[in-house]
Amino acid sequence: MSEFNQFLISAYPMSFIQYLLAVIGVILGIQFLFVLLTFIIGTIFKNSYLVFVLFAIVFGSLVLLPELSLSSGQLFIYSAFTPVYLLLNLDFSFMIAGIANSFQYYEILTFSIGGAGLTVLSRLGYRIFKASDL
Repeated sequence: MSEFNQFLISAYPMSFIQYLLAVIGVILGIQFLFVLLTFIIGTIFKNSYLVFVLFAIVFGSLVLLPELSLSSGQLFIYSAFTPVYLLLNLDFSFMIAGIANSFQYYEILTFSIGGAGLTVLSRLGYRIFKASDL
């Protein structure tokens, strides 16, 4: 039973050490996705203060996205596949709990969607960075 009075059912048969290593891997993966996002913003805008403010705005909008989409149940589920939502709900990682991560491959799908989109955008950002004068 969790602190939110929900039963936590593990989605994978793993020991505590395996669970701990998997959560550490999720944290490192989320950090890598945030680095890609910062690189994309940094290639577009050269001012580091502006990059920080824009990253904070993007992070805040991704935090609010599931809350703003509560009127549509299907849109709420789709909006939960963001690295920010995964970061804020680390206590439910690899568990079948809640609405958003009620199926087994939530973490893998979140990394796939976020990683694919950010990789494509970072490759475009790399082309912009390579063509610019330093």
